[in-house]
Amino acid sequence: HGIHVIHTHHQAMQTFIASVVKTYHIDDVVHVGTSHGMYENFDDHILSHIFRQCEGGVDYWTYVADKNLAPFQRHNFYNPKLFFKVPNGMKAPIIHHIPRSELGIGEDVFVFCLISRAIPQKGWMQAIQAVGEARRECGRDIHLVLVGDGPVYEELKSSPQQDYVHLMGHRDNPCDYYALSDACLLPSYYKSESAPLTIIEAFQCGIPVIATALGEIENMLTIDGELAGSIFPLQNETVPLSTLTQHIIHMVTDSQWYSECVDRAKRKGREFDIQVIAE
Repeated sequence: HGIHVIHTHHQAMQTFIASVVKTYHIDDVVHVGTSHGMYENFDDHILSHIFRQCEGGVDYWTYVADKNLAPFQRHNFYNPKLFFKVPNGMKAPIIHHIPRSELGIGEDVFVFCLISRAIPQKGWMQAIQAVGEARRECGRDIHLVLVGDGPVYEELKSSPQQDYVHLMGHRDNPCDYYALSDACLLPSYYKSESAPLTIIEAFQCGIPVIATALGEIENMLTIDGELAGSIFPLQNETVPLSTLTQHIIHMVTDSQWYSECVDRAKRKGREFDIQVIAE
């Protein structure tokens, strides 16, 4: 088929392609492997086995977050001449306006949106609890739009939810939901979190982000030394609810700071344009 470069994004594919090019002595194909954070999930015994399989079968590596290098460095598999950091980027979205009224949300409501796989580690349950507590503490009408599918979505849709929670399930147009929102939430405690595309989508829709300080997230939010939103650390490898609640209240009640975050988010969105990344 005239293939000269193979670019893989998953450990299983990286070891498979490495074994093929070594077994069949394919010398005229360059194999580029990208780490998105998966290797951080393996224990050292498994990593030793994986790296033995990859050795001599991956010509270059790219990675999206500095923390992605840790497993490679720990096993003496890292070579600075072969590893390159390439940030995630996306094509600017075409927004199709969704009226808030379709979701039963008023125009004066402050809307947070969380778009991710609906697995426990992405913090859906914590987001629901924190928004509920923020509503009680500050007396503002705050809503939460949840987009994505998975086990947590299935659990939530099987029981009645508070009026401020909107379960959308899987959607092919996530940016349209960010566009109707005021801010993005990502209270993730997912171990492999590296450089979430959902944050890029939020910025490209011009809204700030509240997120946990995992992987490359702090760098993704930073522009001119300031954050396009706010971040907070995990406690005991999970989301501190009281901290998340206070970050939500701050964004809802401090209109001047929020406006500054919106401006930074719009500028960060331009940084992540795929053409800028490619150049």
